[in-house]
Amino acid sequence: MSARERPLDLQAGSVTLRMGLHEVQVLLGVELVGHLRFRALGSANSDEAPLYRLQEIQLNDAVAAHRDEIIQQATDLFAQYTGARVIGLKRPPV
Repeated sequence: MSARERPLDLQAGSVTLRMGLHEVQVLLGVELVGHLRFRALGSANSDEAPLYRLQEIQLNDAVAAHRDEIIQQATDLFAQYTGARVIGLKRPPV
C-alpha cells in the first residue's frame, strides 16, 4: 500500500482510505462508499503549515456506523500526507 492509502479494519469489512485532490475516499473492497472533503484556509505561500477545514463528509450506510473512526483516520491521513493542520467541521449555530 502506498503513502496515499491507509487500511482500516472495521466490522463492516476492510476499508481503504485513499488520498484524492483535497479529499479522502473511503473504499470497501473496490466500491467507493464515501468521502471526506477538505477546504484550504489561508494562503499556500505562507511559512506556516497549510490549514484545512473538514468541509464535507459523505458515508454510505455500509460504513456509517463507523463514522467517528473513519473521520479520525481520514483526517490523520490527510494531515500526514499534506503536512497540513486540519480543523473539524464548522458547526451551524443552534
